[in-house]
Amino acid sequence: MITLKENDYILLRRALSIVVFSLYILQLSYLYLNTRIVDFDSLEFIKFFGPISLLLIFTTLNRIGQEVFVKFMVFVLYTHIVIALIYLAFNFTSSITYDNRLVSSVLGRSPGATAQIFCAALIVHDYYLKDRIHGYNNLKKITKVLFITIVLLTQSRAYYLFLIIYFLINYWSVIRNKLNSFKAYMAIISITVIIYFSRIASSIFERSQGNNLFSGRDHIWNAFFNDYFNRDEMHILFGSDLSRHEITINEISYLTSDVHNTFFDIMNYYGLAPLIIFVCWYLFSSGFFNTKKSFVILAAYFPILMLSAVFKYPFAFYSSLLLLMLPIYFSNIRHP
Repeated sequence: MITLKENDYILLRRALSIVVFSLYILQLSYLYLNTRIVDFDSLEFIKFFGPISLLLIFTTLNRIGQEVFVKFMVFVLYTHIVIALIYLAFNFTSSITYDNRLVSSVLGRSPGATAQIFCAALIVHDYYLKDRIHGYNNLKKITKVLFITIVLLTQSRAYYLFLIIYFLINYWSVIRNKLNSFKAYMAIISITVIIYFSRIASSIFERSQGNNLFSGRDHIWNAFFNDYFNRDEMHILFGSDLSRHEITINEISYLTSDVHNTFFDIMNYYGLAPLIIFVCWYLFSSGFFNTKKSFVILAAYFPILMLSAVFKYPFAFYSSLLLLMLPIYFSNIRHP
């Protein structure tokens, strides 16, 4: 097995990021030259170019540069949350949808956008701020409970899965040691009772029955594959142009460019080859294989990447970027 010293790993990661970024710019140039001016979709272009470029640039920065970048992102995240909480305090009733799900319009148009912001805040709270802000232990606990409560109120099944994976991996040793305690049983019973009487469980069950398990995503994915593999071979591998790539879903009479899967989304616009290169680069750059914090974040976030196109949240895209940047940031120092 080949092992790298920390400095060698960071230098190699930086060099790979420069190479991948150069290849990305070359591919964009190729796609742009193949695009008619009237068909160029600037919004779709920015949704991909912005996050992917920032991830690649972020990886080439030194430790100080990354620290400044992360601090800025965390400041934006918590400022956004404070504004959202103030809005919710005065408009809580109107923030509940017809099917009893919490959606903060300040954070986005969907329950998933609201849930993602607070999941990102939970990660930042546990992995970034906890070691930097001393004292205020009771306030920290209240804040954490508030974040989790809001995620539960969104009834987003994908982010429920995020929480389950995050807590199981991150706190497994604590959970295992306390499973036999009376407090643990009381906590589990209390959470179960609250969820049951709040009708969250029954609402989620109703939305998961029959063909609703993936909320129509299976139809979208099937239509995407039918469309994708009917394209020219070069377009399958490297994309075709920078126009808006819409998919028709006949089963539900729906036309969309959102395939509800981050990997498929990249394939749809850039092709299979760039997707493979980008995923391999990111897995290496994130250091998930030898950094616990990076591994936990990616393990919890992977289902979200599979069930949604994370860069298409209008007001919450930066939280996706932050969740993908943090593993790279933490891999600079090998945390236990």
